[in-house]
Amino acid sequence: MAMMTALMMGVVILGVGAALDYTLMNNQSSDLQNMADAAVLAAARSGEDDPAKLQKIAQAVVNSHNVDGPKLTVKARLDGDIVVVDITSEHELLIPGMGDEPKRVSVTSASPRPSTTPINLALVLDTTDSMHGANIAALKLASSALLTEMENVESETRVSIVPFSDYVNIGYKEKAKDNRHWIDRKDEGHSWKSCWDRTNWKGRTCKKVGKTTHPVYKDGKFMGNQTRDKWSCTGGSKTIERVCGTHTKKWHGCMGTRENDKRAQQADYDGVKLPVAINQTCGTPIMPLSSNFAEMRTRVQSLSTRGETYLPSGLIWGWRTLDPELPYTEAASTRDPELMTAMLFMTDGANTRSRGKSSGNSSGTDHEYKKDGGAAGLKLTKDLCEAIKDDGIHVFVVAYQMPGKNSTAQVLSDCATDSSTFFEPENAQQLVSSFRDIAKMLNQTRLIYHETDS
Repeated sequence: MAMMTALMMGVVILGVGAALDYTLMNNQSSDLQNMADAAVLAAARSGEDDPAKLQKIAQAVVNSHNVDGPKLTVKARLDGDIVVVDITSEHELLIPGMGDEPKRVSVTSASPRPSTTPINLALVLDTTDSMHGANIAALKLASSALLTEMENVESETRVSIVPFSDYVNIGYKEKAKDNRHWIDRKDEGHSWKSCWDRTNWKGRTCKKVGKTTHPVYKDGKFMGNQTRDKWSCTGGSKTIERVCGTHTKKWHGCMGTRENDKRAQQADYDGVKLPVAINQTCGTPIMPLSSNFAEMRTRVQSLSTRGETYLPSGLIWGWRTLDPELPYTEAASTRDPELMTAMLFMTDGANTRSRGKSSGNSSGTDHEYKKDGGAAGLKLTKDLCEAIKDDGIHVFVVAYQMPGKNSTAQVLSDCATDSSTFFEPENAQQLVSSFRDIAKMLNQTRLIYHETDS
């Protein structure tokens, strides 16, 4: 009996030892993989093509992560344009007799060498009312994270920032000092008079009689319920007063949409002036292509929310910042035939507006609610997406907190260059991750799967 018990205990000990060995080897493999990933990225980003120098860089990174760890064998090598780092270690088995030699643990990580291809990127960002509060704060975090990643790209990188709602803001300038001849401002400053009836009450008694609750929607999205005091008024005498006033057509930097369908899908000026939106206010002004990352961060932090969603506004003006022709010509300064041009188009809501009637002037077209529920604006969105991609622009789309099965979501999915460039984050953390992932896709120094001979 005692012998049987001893045999059983031996089997149990061997089983426990084998399980511990397996767990320890898995943990060691995970640690080694993290070291290999860090080492290969550092080596790839160095731009070195000398194997000895790559080896030195990779070894230094591994040493910094393995101060008191096991003895490791590190090998850095080039496989064409791909940097590969192999790390090997040995695991001493806990239970003697399970093998004649220590078990070998090996990992491999690989990364392509950084591209020197210049990048022009348009950040087209939804700043409508539904982005108020925590959402706009998340967008600022995500945009800042992307800018940090892009600033570290080895190649020349320029970014434009295009906030949009129902309109975009190109920045106001006094008419006499504005040399942007591609803007149609001919009706600005015109005045007219109008009269209306105003009701006045005298001796009327009002008191609170309870509360009333109603849903609040911003930019087509439910934002919660709002409770207000309910009043009841009785008695008093009413008089009607005729009131007249003078109104002036003012421009605050907001831009409308060309009324002609073909022109509405055309990015460049081409001799046809672009319509301003009279008596409209809009958000943070566009920042054209720039390599000044400090200024970009300042512009991102200045983002504020207002207005409804007219997706074509963001798309057409984002495209314009990437086009070498007027109204923006910053893109013309890059002549590299290998230039990569990309657009990140982010929105959190369905298209709620379409082109409407003229806003009291011959050139500016309002973006208004129409009986079509924004369908015409969505149709223009689809057409613009195709035109932008046909122009060789790589399109990343971020549909933030949007239900997956509606007409806008489908158009946005189709707008992306392919499925890998379409993102659907559901919260702030995922939004930041999506922007970082896009930056990493643009920055071609990245981890890839690589076969190993070891």
